[in-house]
Amino acid sequence: MQKLTSCKSGEIPGFFMQKYYIKYKFFDFYDGERNFFIYNNMSKSKTKSFLKLLQQEFPHLNFKTDECFRGHTTFGIGGKIAIYVEVEKPSDIIRLVKILNREEVRYFILGLGSNILADDQFHDMVVIKNNIKGITIRGDKVVCGAGESIARLNNVAMENSLSGLEWSYGIPGSVGGAVKNN
Repeated sequence: MQKLTSCKSGEIPGFFMQKYYIKYKFFDFYDGERNFFIYNNMSKSKTKSFLKLLQQEFPHLNFKTDECFRGHTTFGIGGKIAIYVEVEKPSDIIRLVKILNREEVRYFILGLGSNILADDQFHDMVVIKNNIKGITIRGDKVVCGAGESIARLNNVAMENSLSGLEWSYGIPGSVGGAVKNN
């Protein structure tokens, strides 16, 4: 399970600290394994100005402010998110993440929200909902969007007599989440 918990930089294990502290200066969230979320205290005015920048760069995307995390997790928990956006094209995620990294804004890429435990506190970050869908069969290979559900991928593989995904049967999340966490 991926649990977002607050921690201070001194609470991060030594080798992680040495490897990542220099690059990011401070970690606000650490999931207990390998995922760090860049700390950036965005004030309301900075959030509004940053939101304007994002809306100019991505006029076709619908950015929401103060969206509740609980509506996007299978556990139905979590507080408000500073900026929330759903993305359907890989090129948009790539450009968006580059901007967020350049501006040192904390972000989290969300799949279907399974195994996500989010605090009821305010999440001062950009949450990117990965809605990249589509499954294509090319002979004995499958090309699949990271936002596609594992269940749908399993059904398509079974309908096309493809094996190798048996391990993922019953996982309630997205393909991207399964690849990252399993």
